[in-house]
Amino acid sequence: MQELLKGESPPDIYWSRVNCDEAATDILSPLCWSYWRNGIEWGTRAGWSKIGLLSPAQVMIPQAPSERIVNCFYGRMAINVHTTCRLMGAVPGASPEDIERDLLGSVRTDAPTIEPMRIPKGRLALKGITNVIRHTTTVRRLHAEQFAWWSHIVANEPASSDLRLYLDESLSRFCQAMEVHTVSRTFVLGAQARLSAATRKAGRPDLFLSIFSGFGGVVETDLAHRIWEIRTHRKEPGPFLARYGFHGIHEGNLTGRSWRECPSSIFTDYTVQSTDSPAALATRAAAAHADSMRELKNFLSRRERASVYALCRFAAVHIRNSELTKEMCLMAIDAARLGARRVGRQLEEQGIIDDVEDVFMCTWDELRPEVPPHELSAQLHFRRSRMEEYRGIEIPIAFKGMPTVLEKSEPSVLPGEGLQGIAAASGRTIGRARVLTAPNQRFTPGDVLVCRVCDPSWTPVIMLAAGLVIDVGGTASHAAIIARELGIPCVIGTRDGTKRILTNTLVHVDGDGGVVRPVDDLDGI
Repeated sequence: MQELLKGESPPDIYWSRVNCDEAATDILSPLCWSYWRNGIEWGTRAGWSKIGLLSPAQVMIPQAPSERIVNCFYGRMAINVHTTCRLMGAVPGASPEDIERDLLGSVRTDAPTIEPMRIPKGRLALKGITNVIRHTTTVRRLHAEQFAWWSHIVANEPASSDLRLYLDESLSRFCQAMEVHTVSRTFVLGAQARLSAATRKAGRPDLFLSIFSGFGGVVETDLAHRIWEIRTHRKEPGPFLARYGFHGIHEGNLTGRSWRECPSSIFTDYTVQSTDSPAALATRAAAAHADSMRELKNFLSRRERASVYALCRFAAVHIRNSELTKEMCLMAIDAARLGARRVGRQLEEQGIIDDVEDVFMCTWDELRPEVPPHELSAQLHFRRSRMEEYRGIEIPIAFKGMPTVLEKSEPSVLPGEGLQGIAAASGRTIGRARVLTAPNQRFTPGDVLVCRVCDPSWTPVIMLAAGLVIDVGGTASHAAIIARELGIPCVIGTRDGTKRILTNTLVHVDGDGGVVRPVDDLDGI
């Protein structure tokens, strides 16, 4: 039987799951992996080609795992750290170390020196400047087109004969979304690296997080505010679902369920309301950003001041763009999810599969009409058993070569000295920890949310939290961005916070120092 989800790697290639675990929060099915592999390899390379990091001839899926951007190990995606750092480290203002810090949460002490890829300066300058000028207009146009397409798809049943063509279109649109998302994300990382360097040079690195916050206009702030209005003022949820229904639990997995399918997960599971609206929280975060900018100004020359203000404007624009392009990806995934289940119904009616959900055990190419049905059905039981087997194991967040399979560990006690993570959103808070494994579980406003990973479907919970403690992620993760925009202290990249912090433990979250520790004596804080 064909093994699709275990993966393979040369022994010297270093991989990281940090960004991938946020993109797809559940074990990948064969259909999901073949969808993501094509989208990332084609779309990401096309985005890098667009800004001059690659030539058009390099936009392809390499045969060798060592040359790929992404791979799948035991049903989990991981990024090739060396390849990504070499390419994105060539972005003006960034370095391979900056990219590794984003991918891993820190730079390895034993990391080999990674030289940025040599790129013709003329190509990089010409394409980079051209795309800086055009990118925002392009993102808004493509986002509007993608939203109109998604709205039409979920409202209309395609003809049975058109389903395969429709699935191919969703993959094509996913690749396009990944292309513009890659450009946005690359611009954000470049601005983030330069702003961080500017605050260090000024002798005020403590101001970086508050300066890299409160930009306003991020789409998730609107999402959070609309949910708050529905819960607080009992507004009709229809318009909200028409705009944001592509989000949902495990929204990056084709096997997930979006809000348009299961709206109860956001409207009926929270009975206690937050007193502050997300719009009010965002206003306070913007005020804190302005205060920090005024403070930093005293440590900068006139030229440095102009550069920092320009970098902040640039970062604000492309953080907003990156959240819109992320929405474009999720719209394509939700449309593919819907189409795959419709194909599954066809195959079930034809007796080829036993259940609609078995369609997710197929690969993308196997859903084409020319694949003999008997060859398709013979693989499904084996693949489902493998997928469930992988769900019961753990592998490291970062690893070299093939990952070591780990047994799932039991929760332990948070040590008195605390837990070190990454400082992701400024501020300090004390609250009772609430460890959640899914965003539709019960949560009390004012508690500290402790979870393994966050995607946009966690926004209904994030907006209620006094602080965030997250196992997996970095400063460019969704949870970190929304926390900074709402002024919620956040420590991310704790690796095992969900195993070390027990629900109802009183904890102190230091979003500036990146430390979470238990509180026994309030006077000691």
